[in-house]
Amino acid sequence: MYQTRDAAPRRHRRRRLVGLLLVGLAAGTIGSASLSLAIFTSTAAVGGNAFTTGTIVLGTSPATALLTAGTLMPGDNVPTGVPGAPITVSNTGTAALRYAITGASTDADGKHLNTQLLVTVQQPDGNSGSSCTLMTGNVLFSAVVPTAGVNMVGNPATGQQAGDRTLAAGTSETLCFKAALPSGTANAAGSDGRQPGSRSSAPARARPSRPRRGCGGSLPRPRCWSTSRRRGRSGKGPTVRLR
Repeated sequence: MYQTRDAAPRRHRRRRLVGLLLVGLAAGTIGSASLSLAIFTSTAAVGGNAFTTGTIVLGTSPATALLTAGTLMPGDNVPTGVPGAPITVSNTGTAALRYAITGASTDADGKHLNTQLLVTVQQPDGNSGSSCTLMTGNVLFSAVVPTAGVNMVGNPATGQQAGDRTLAAGTSETLCFKAALPSGTANAAGSDGRQPGSRSSAPARARPSRPRRGCGGSLPRPRCWSTSRRRGRSGKGPTVRLR
């Protein structure tokens, strides 16, 4: 009987001890969590940041009338002979740039001379410097320039394109231009419908001032002479020939 009364209080004491132990462990865990949140922090500001865009300033010299000709004949070049016409392309800005060259022609009289005229763009002699005297630089373009336009050097589309030229800030380069009218250009390309540059005129009569072999008697003797016209590419007038 005594053992039965003492056993119940002991079980209750054990439960209370276990409960206190669990509460103590929980308190210890919360304490540990509180300690892990105790972190020192520090910040620093970096000010004075500024941004300014660069500039690109594309220029050419000459700015107009690079190739001109008023009496162009089949087989002629502009400029005359071997040399080309130099043009200086410059970048006076503060940043590097890429540039392209496009061309377009007009055909106001409908003679289609633009479909015959061959335009060439080359680098300067030796691919450096500014001389176009010998026209020995790399050929960048050589073709006719249609009215619809054509990309002559590079491509003006946004982004890096094949053939684009580059210029660093404050630098320039020279390119050489030349135009040629092929010797086989048809008559229709002439400004008046004839062979470009040709002329026509009435036949001339030759009156020699002294007798010639085979033409005896008094002078003049028209049967000993004849005239003919030559409509050639030289643009010269009638030519008198002896028979």
